[in-house]
Amino acid sequence: MGGESGVRAPARGPDADALALLRSQIHQVHQLLDDQVTEAMLRARYRPAVHRKILSLYVHTLCVEDITVNLLLRAKPPLFTRAWTGSQLVPWDLPSVRVYAEVVHGATDVLLAQLTPADLRTAIDLSDVDLGTPDTIWVLNRFVLWETAMICGELAAKQVPNRRATNGVAHAQLLSTRAAAT
Repeated sequence: MGGESGVRAPARGPDADALALLRSQIHQVHQLLDDQVTEAMLRARYRPAVHRKILSLYVHTLCVEDITVNLLLRAKPPLFTRAWTGSQLVPWDLPSVRVYAEVVHGATDVLLAQLTPADLRTAIDLSDVDLGTPDTIWVLNRFVLWETAMICGELAAKQVPNRRATNGVAHAQLLSTRAAAT
């Protein structure tokens, strides 16, 4: 898609605007994901189970983008296959996942730089998973933008219970707040 040569004159028209918007939205959702992971990890710093769940959501999002960009749209192996040693997945920790995120987002940036407005309408065969043949813009919206935004919402909602608010006064305040809201 878009050729491997790199440099070309900027396109004009509504499809060019759609491509510019898509690039901007993907860059914004990448930043949002990074921010949400950082905030969620801070909230979960003393809760290993919540910490693992956050890391799992982060890796899930990155793997979906990796498969979408590299396997579906660039016809290359996903980058996560490099994380396998023999038949074992290398353990993930936040620093290694952040490195993986940089690599995946870099591959997405390369794809976006190479896409032309015409490429946005290229049909992608997803009939083997009962999704028909949507175009490139639908695939990027569904599997990069929408998927990442949904995980960002889940990360934002990932609250660590405040164990200090278990006394009777805090409980009464919580109940009165809920009663006032209804």
